[in-house]
Amino acid sequence: MPIDPKVSVKVARTSDTKISIDHKLEYSKAVIWHSLNAIVRYNAVYENDGKWMEMHWDFDLIQFHHCRHPKYLSIAIALLVKLLTAPAIIRHQLVWSRTVNTKGGQGNNITIDEHCEHLNHQYKGKGV
Repeated sequence: MPIDPKVSVKVARTSDTKISIDHKLEYSKAVIWHSLNAIVRYNAVYENDGKWMEMHWDFDLIQFHHCRHPKYLSIAIALLVKLLTAPAIIRHQLVWSRTVNTKGGQGNNITIDEHCEHLNHQYKGKGV
């Protein structure tokens, strides 16, 4: 079940009809939501759950638009359109070929980008 990012805002009317917002509470809610979102994303990669990783791109559309990242927004839209319009074999690769398991065993997956970084460090002699 995906986490609903909608957050209710506590407002209190003061005597001069100004609306005050509890900014500390809203900040705390945002930090908790982003932390839980990061944990769920990591778990999707760790388990190589392609459908959940695809769902995170849907959530990212809202974040990219809200944070004014048009480049990332266009990349996310292009990926989601490819997932809808590509032939079945390409769609399967886009969904399920996003992680690498270098240790073997179940639940030891890392992202392809992270694996490339490990290879770069090994090539440069810095170790992993």
